[in-house]
Amino acid sequence: MTNILAIQVVAAFVVGGAVIALLTFMAERASSRTAGIILSFPSTIALGYFFLGWTVSPEAVARIVPSTLVALGAIIVFAIVYVNVAERNMKLHKIMQIGVSLVASSVVWLAIVSPVVYFKVSSLLIGIVGYAVLICVGQLLISRKLHCVESSLPAVKYTFGQKIGRAVFIGFIVALIVLLSKTVSPFWGGVFSVFPAALSSALIVFHWHYGAERLHAMIRKVAIGSITLFTYAIVARIVFPQFGFVWGTLMAYVASFCITRVVIGLQKK
Repeated sequence: MTNILAIQVVAAFVVGGAVIALLTFMAERASSRTAGIILSFPSTIALGYFFLGWTVSPEAVARIVPSTLVALGAIIVFAIVYVNVAERNMKLHKIMQIGVSLVASSVVWLAIVSPVVYFKVSSLLIGIVGYAVLICVGQLLISRKLHCVESSLPAVKYTFGQKIGRAVFIGFIVALIVLLSKTVSPFWGGVFSVFPAALSSALIVFHWHYGAERLHAMIRKVAIGSITLFTYAIVARIVFPQFGFVWGTLMAYVASFCITRVVIGLQKK
């Protein structure tokens, strides 16, 4: 590993962890309405695209967006697999439940995105269709299950250790994005920019506090929440080549924020 690459990887780890720690800190001290908006902000995808734009090129980010859309749609499959594996293994110790569920859901997610990376899918139409199919089917499965379970969702406060662990985990994912994009392929870096790092860390904490029985209620908004990330990816594809990765990140964030407010408003109505 060259000195420049090492610096980029370390910077990605530090910045990624710091941003997640800051968002968690802000959300815990905000009102419930504001906290929802803060936690809906694109995190891993924004950091991943930013560092991909820095270490590779803004044009490379635009090329890999279609691949990341399929990986983004696969997040709902990740959530469904995690919850179902956890429910089927409730006799195990909770640490084992979490470990088995996380490994199984990650393997399925990788199985879905690997063909997209292998064939270097760059068609925006394929990306959008793949995202839409995965999200619609996944949401249908979640909705059917929610008819049979309690859908109320208690609030979770992260302990200091959990905050640090969450920041380290997501910082590791962002660093991995940079490393993969430089040593293997920008497409691998791109798909890992939408790896459900924030979701998986939240699932783990919720699973630990409340058990597998209430996890279905937690994932009921995954499809809706992914719209914000979808918006970020589409806007980034348009603006990164034109304005660079710094201004492009700001523009994509503004677009995602606007969509988040619209979605929250529609849900209340």
